[in-house]
Amino acid sequence: MNVTDSLFQGFLGLEGTKVSTFKPSEYRKIASKFREDTTSGERAAVLSDLHQFIRFLKERNIRPILFSSPTYREYNRHLESAQTARNLHDIGTICREHDIPYWRYDNDERFTRDDFFNPDHLSKQGAAKFSRILDERLGEWSEVSDQQSRR
Repeated sequence: MNVTDSLFQGFLGLEGTKVSTFKPSEYRKIASKFREDTTSGERAAVLSDLHQFIRFLKERNIRPILFSSPTYREYNRHLESAQTARNLHDIGTICREHDIPYWRYDNDERFTRDDFFNPDHLSKQGAAKFSRILDERLGEWSEVSDQQSRR
């Protein structure tokens, strides 16, 4: 990481690839930090907040989109499958209830190790690539949405 880089909207860009994090032991270590405590009630609170936020946006004619950002495929294999399944189920429920899309990029094959700083963070290069992909898709989605709303 280039620590002399300036902050941009509160974020420090991650340059290059932290090679030492691209091995199974590191994947397991990083993935373990995201294991959910299913007894805490935090999931229900987060989902309630998300539903409320989506309603807030839609009341203001803002069309929300849920998406997952890219994470390194080898790392993804170390995530807890039951938790991933719960997440996808909840996302599907939210999207159906609110009639909003979900764009899934977590296993997107267009991203290689060179696009990541570590297994769960894009580098500046990867972030620029992802921005271009999102920009293109948003443009296409907006055109289709506008055409549908005119019908």
